[in-house]
Amino acid sequence: MTTKYFRITPLEPNRTYIVHNIVSKEGEERRWAATQIIGSQLGFRHFHNPIEQHEIDDLLIYSDPRLSGYQFDDGFDYIKGYDYSFDDSFSDEEQDLLIDLYEGGSGDGIGEAWLQMSNHNWRLEEDEVLLFECPVKIDLINQEGAVLEEDVQPI
Repeated sequence: MTTKYFRITPLEPNRTYIVHNIVSKEGEERRWAATQIIGSQLGFRHFHNPIEQHEIDDLLIYSDPRLSGYQFDDGFDYIKGYDYSFDDSFSDEEQDLLIDLYEGGSGDGIGEAWLQMSNHNWRLEEDEVLLFECPVKIDLINQEGAVLEEDVQPI
């Protein structure tokens, strides 16, 4: 039996985002979010989780980050930029420091690599979110990445 997946291809550049929702590990709960703006990247979803028409209409299509770049080549292009949001407990200086560290200022990597490998008080609140805010092309593929059906319509 062939395992099937949906491959999501953005039709506009710079409208793919990886979102990290970050929370403190200890002490007072503090939250911030870091969003990487990606030039281009494919997304993937399991066959049992089809793309729905309201996602297409809303231009808000989520992908399974555990598939992209792990099981399938996601065609990751580049990080075009970053966007951040912090709760009110952060001073401007703390925000600037965290932005610098997240973007690689510590030498321990950027983004999730920094969150996982550095010694600090922060962790991902949940899995990263990979989403598209643009028109997309949807193809049905098998576990080897071969296209079974092109231009699949949302349900």
